[in-house]
Amino acid sequence: AAHNAHVYGARWRVDIVIADATVLLPRLRAGIVDAVFSSPPWGGPRYRREQDGSFDADTLAPLSLADLWIAARRLLRDDDDGGGIAPQSTIATFLPRATTDASITHAAEMAGFDEVEVETAVLDRRAVGVTVYCRRAASPTSDVLY
Repeated sequence: AAHNAHVYGARWRVDIVIADATVLLPRLRAGIVDAVFSSPPWGGPRYRREQDGSFDADTLAPLSLADLWIAARRLLRDDDDGGGIAPQSTIATFLPRATTDASITHAAEMAGFDEVEVETAVLDRRAVGVTVYCRRAASPTSDVLY
């Protein structure tokens, strides 16, 4: 990420932080960022799958996907009219390729996101994961401890 920011001339505008979200997110000041990217631990190639081979994002630990997104969205910059987060603000999360649409949708609803986009990462014509982009948050329907 740092290399890409440098290549595109944006390194001075990007702060890259590699940390445990359960420790870092509660310590950061609210409303300070335009985007958050996370890649929560899900177990790698041998992650726990449901019997049908799918992955339920609600099984992430120590934070569920919804709780991770609620904690991260607190950091997003507010829009100018005070009506929620800025429309261009985004949370992006990398998840296993077998993550179910239903578990992504559930987490987005719990975290109060109105717009969700799922992008499949492909390597050598094989899906290797999905990146979920969440934008335009309303009020969350779930509380998180932060």
